[in-house]
Amino acid sequence: MASLSGCKTTTEDPTVPQTGIVGKWRWTETWFMIPISETNPQTPQNTGIKQTLEFRKDSIWLKTKNNVLVDSGTYTLGHGSITFADAFTYVYDSIAYYKNNINIKNDYYEIYGNDTIMFCWCFMGYVGSASERWVRIK
Repeated sequence: MASLSGCKTTTEDPTVPQTGIVGKWRWTETWFMIPISETNPQTPQNTGIKQTLEFRKDSIWLKTKNNVLVDSGTYTLGHGSITFADAFTYVYDSIAYYKNNINIKNDYYEIYGNDTIMFCWCFMGYVGSASERWVRIK
């Protein structure tokens, strides 16, 4: 994890159970930090793209767009916290995506009511980051 001036981080825990994230999720919207418009938020209706993400118990992830598999690999989960200038502490859950044992992406998420997941770097305190929402379908 990169070090930021005035920040204290805890080590992510690679033994975090996969209880809440396992399942199949359908993309509903992506919000950007630009003014709301016909394309913000992006949705399946205004992009023509239907996406699903599946997280399996065996640490395999699959992503489809318009019913075509477009990406897959393995994943690990983490949990940690970061404190900025001894003023704000963010506690977060994270996911690291891998292809051929190479980390290709990290993200931060929160699950709401067991049926909605939001991915956003804002959970690590990054203002201005986009957020994606997905709903559980299985």
